Amino acid sequence: MMAQNDTNLKDILNKIPANTIVTAKKLKENGVSYSLMRAYENSGWLTRHSAGAYTRLAEIADILGALYAIQKDCRLSVHIGADTALKMFYGKIHFLKPTKEICLFAFSRTKLPSWFKIAYNGQYSLHLTNFLPNKLGLIPYKNNNYEIDVPNIERSLLELLYLVPKVITAQEAYSITETIQSLRIGVLQQLLEQCSSIKVKRLLLCFAEQSGQQWIKAIDLKKIDFGKGIREIEKGGILYKKYGLVLPRLG
Repeated sequence: MMAQNDTNLKDILNKIPANTIVTAKKLKENGVSYSLMRAYENSGWLTRHSAGAYTRLAEIADILGALYAIQKDCRLSVHIGADTALKMFYGKIHFLKPTKEICLFAFSRTKLPSWFKIAYNGQYSLHLTNFLPNKLGLIPYKNNNYEIDVPNIERSLLELLYLVPKVITAQEAYSITETIQSLRIGVLQQLLEQCSSIKVKRLLLCFAEQSGQQWIKAIDLKKIDFGKGIREIEKGGILYKKYGLVLPRLG
């Protein structure tokens, strides 16, 4: 019986990409009991990553390998976003002060698994929001031998603006926006039309206009809801009347 179970485990492990997390729940669904998990851990087939999570054969799983399990096995809408995505996937914002925290975005009311919170404590910041539709603007990113969902550059930029001013200053966000000039109009138009954050939409168009971005001329502003009234983003700023934003002087 043990030999048969060993064969089953090998089949399961062979289907799991190297350096990713496999959850106890996933193993249980594939017929591996908790007692067998402990036996496999003792024999070296599995390495305990944290309570309820393992890696194969002493492999090391970074946060990308953990997100693979969260997205594929736990089926949770969690992804790397904003400034982390711009830097990690698109080579942008090298001039920003370094941070150890990886910026994660998740749909409102998402609860991260306990094993993730324990294993990666202090390595990430989590932002729960539905200011953009759940899957809109997410694309597959190949990391060695597996894929995870990441935001395209347009969504990453909108997520960055969502963090103004609590996480990043308006001036920092402006400096980043003016360096990103090759945005796809159709993709950006769709994101802006479905974005529920008035602040984000106004900031993007204001920053684009102030920095002389040419793509702004192709955006159909009539299809975008910019709301009404003044938004004071940072105190002590000046009023950019066209977009109803109180910001520090940009540039």
